[in-house]
Amino acid sequence: QIYRYTGAEALFAGTEATVDVDFLRNFNYRISAEYVYTYNCDEHIPLSFSPPPVMRNTLTWQKNRYMLYAEWQSIARQNRVDRNEDRTAGANLFHLGGSLNIPIGGNNEIEITLTARNIFDTRYYNHLSFYRKVEIPEPGRNFQLLIKIPFKKLL
Repeated sequence: QIYRYTGAEALFAGTEATVDVDFLRNFNYRISAEYVYTYNCDEHIPLSFSPPPVMRNTLTWQKNRYMLYAEWQSIARQNRVDRNEDRTAGANLFHLGGSLNIPIGGNNEIEITLTARNIFDTRYYNHLSFYRKVEIPEPGRNFQLLIKIPFKKLL
């Protein structure tokens, strides 16, 4: 598909909101949401490639050097689309993760994080991705291992 971009009078409005609640000494619950509204004032339609609303619910347990979390990410379907732009279905994704900080002298710590994303292997498309046009979904179940070593402080 060929895209032709032209200038137009447009309206962009959006919001992000987060609420954090600490409870039972080591637990934290966070709910966050984001929404972007776009409008082409000349054509009286939404702008193309507008992101859908997203909401995240995260429960975290943290004690000393350990942290575990579970997250539910809800992506709304995108029906506010420009001409010749496909709608995108919504999705619910679940993520789990944890980290460990290992002291290595002084104020230095090595941080090891393991994350499992999209643990139920949900097939979904990112509305902002050009891959969606050729039906290539976002990654399925995947695992990430991150090791942070503070070289600058060690040297």
